[in-house]
Amino acid sequence: TLAGRKRVALFGTNEHSLADRLKEETYQRTIESSNLNNDSLIFRGCNPLCECVDEFIDSFVENEIDAVICANDTVAIYLINRMVKNGFNIPDDLYVIGMGNSCLAQKNSIPLSSIDFDYEELGHRVFELWLCIRQDGVKVHAEITIPCRFISRTSTDDFVCSELTIADEQ
Repeated sequence: TLAGRKRVALFGTNEHSLADRLKEETYQRTIESSNLNNDSLIFRGCNPLCECVDEFIDSFVENEIDAVICANDTVAIYLINRMVKNGFNIPDDLYVIGMGNSCLAQKNSIPLSSIDFDYEELGHRVFELWLCIRQDGVKVHAEITIPCRFISRTSTDDFVCSELTIADEQ
């Protein structure tokens, strides 16, 4: 569990994004392999996003969701602002975590906890892969993993846990 939170949803993924499909698959595997009392609580982003947020808010109480991981920081900030506007208290009612550790995450009225990816390392690995493909001229399938870390802020009540580790998969 995440600081006692047991009903963790994934919010705001884009069905046309390969990266978001991987986030969904990882979420599913994690839920299945854990003791979390979760059905699949995936809320895909819709156009406009406000409709997806409305769907989430409608099912928030019914599904007893107490934590949400968002596909990116922008979606997380939008969700926080709408939840607060609708009378919910972040983080008491809901822990919210984004991905990307953007400047907006740090400066939001409720600073957003976020997953920080090492994009410089990703760039190095992609370039190395490109050099390998260029030299060998062979089609390859490769998965690139990069380090990441959890940045705790107000949206998760400044939750800190030395045992919390995040797989370095993206």
